[in-house]
Amino acid sequence: MRRVVEIAGLACLAIALWQALVWATGVPPFILPGPLRVAEALIESRVTLAENAAVTGAEVLAGIVIGSALGAATALQLM
Repeated sequence: MRRVVEIAGLACLAIALWQALVWATGVPPFILPGPLRVAEALIESRVTLAENAAVTGAEVLAGIVIGSALGAATALQLM
């Protein structure tokens, strides 16, 4: 449990440093958006992201099935 807390703390520190860097440098958001802007875009586009994630997941599963079938067929020299 202690390890999880350490990792979560480091992640929060990294995000805070990222946001501080964006504020301090004034870098344009199209070059380096801050974590607040990223979170906002994630919330606004959640439906589109979920739909695309579902398609990507199906493609990954299809690739695993096809790759496994071809690998097994090649290993058994059925082709």
